[in-house]
Amino acid sequence: MVTVGKPMGNGHPVSAVITTREIAMKFAEVEGLESLDQYCSDPVSLAVAEAVLTVLEEEDRQAHAKKLGDYVMDGVRQLMEKHPCIGDVRGFGLFIGVEIVKARSTREPDGELAKELIEGVMLNHQILLMNDGMEHNVVKIKPPLCFTKENADSVLKAIDQTLQELGH
Repeated sequence: MVTVGKPMGNGHPVSAVITTREIAMKFAEVEGLESLDQYCSDPVSLAVAEAVLTVLEEEDRQAHAKKLGDYVMDGVRQLMEKHPCIGDVRGFGLFIGVEIVKARSTREPDGELAKELIEGVMLNHQILLMNDGMEHNVVKIKPPLCFTKENADSVLKAIDQTLQELGH
């Protein structure tokens, strides 16, 4: 089971539960459980939800996210050749993590450099990235589904330039 919410409606109260038919049918077997909704929504939010689902299907946004995510991860792997502080890149679709390390050989986390990278990219390129991980050394790239190849190139260029400016 997967639940999605806040960003799905782009500001409107829209959420969803994604599961298999088998699991969903189990809920039908529970006596007294007629509905799983917490609140009934308004017609505008329902129209937003329908429009979002239509766009996701008609524009095949899932395949787009996979293709563009692979493109970004390949771009970061190319940056690894120039920047030994990039220890690893991993992700799925447009949810990508770039691990920042002090030395690739030891994989020692470098949370301070990750913070400086995020701040430099934000201040100098107006691109928002976030950090994650126990040591705060994983830079998260998680753009919206409307993200384009040109946007991806801008993010990769910003990361490259910022790491160069930081001496890494």
